Amino acid sequence: MVFQKLLDSINKGQDTVLVTIIESIGSTPRKIGTKMLMSERKHLAGTIGGGIVEYECEEMAKQLIKEQKNARRSFNLRPDDKEGLGAVCGGRMEVLFQYLSGKDPSLKRICQEMISHEKNHQAAWLWFPLSLTSNASLIFYSDTTGWLGTYDQQAISNKAKRKTDRYEVNSETYLVEELFQEGKVVIFGGGHVSQALVPILNYLDFYCVVVDDRQDYLNDNYFHLANECITADLERIEAFVRINSNDYTVIMTRGHQFDEEILRQLIAIKPFYIGLMGSKHKIAMIRKMMKNEGFATETLNQIYMPIGLEIKAETPAELAISLSAELIGKRAETR
Repeated sequence: MVFQKLLDSINKGQDTVLVTIIESIGSTPRKIGTKMLMSERKHLAGTIGGGIVEYECEEMAKQLIKEQKNARRSFNLRPDDKEGLGAVCGGRMEVLFQYLSGKDPSLKRICQEMISHEKNHQAAWLWFPLSLTSNASLIFYSDTTGWLGTYDQQAISNKAKRKTDRYEVNSETYLVEELFQEGKVVIFGGGHVSQALVPILNYLDFYCVVVDDRQDYLNDNYFHLANECITADLERIEAFVRINSNDYTVIMTRGHQFDEEILRQLIAIKPFYIGLMGSKHKIAMIRKMMKNEGFATETLNQIYMPIGLEIKAETPAELAISLSAELIGKRAETR
């Protein structure tokens, strides 16, 4: 949303300021990389946590647009802070304000690529030069585009780019943010739990693919927030959907015979996460059957079955929340 609004502003020739949290220590409302976009008159998109800090940043951004300047500001979020912000979080955060000209052609290309990469689920990284005098405003990298927005490509390209961190390049400090992860969630089965799960995962910025052999279930009535819906032969899933080592896979079909068949295939494919929904009795039955087929106990112990955190979930919505929480935790391990 932030970069779509930025693109809209550029198309109008409108100057903006991008406000980004570049450091977050202790208890703070939002994490590093959180953004909001301001025009000279109003808030356009995003939030860095609300409250007095966001208000202060909004007012500062409006002034910086008039001055066409960059800035950085630190906030101590303690009740006894001398700035008198009245925050009680207890942490500290630093915010970067980047003036972005509505007439900068490189920014337009970067916004277009960011929107395209998000839509097509392609990994990408954004580099923020942290000095206030840098000639570059935003720097974008993906394996598809290469470097956009910088003339110092050779120096930067020798640095790591696949992890959110700070890097020093030729006396310039950059914050690197991983924008889009490659790992998608592939959900096998279009039943009630899947229908409850997809909207939650969509809100959490997971890319969701729903796979079923029943085409009637794969439509906007059930899955209008899914990124992809694929009708597939569940005995030959690799012929219909590409799954790699970064992906999360969730098995919740309409019958244990389909669950077992998909589980066998996924064990061979080796995605990052395999989860199987089912009662304790069903899980015990499947484990016993697969051990009799020769699957090692160590292999079966790597499968999350039953899926989800233990919160005594029963309804489809509760199960969806339980599973979403588990996926949040697994995703955090990769960051």
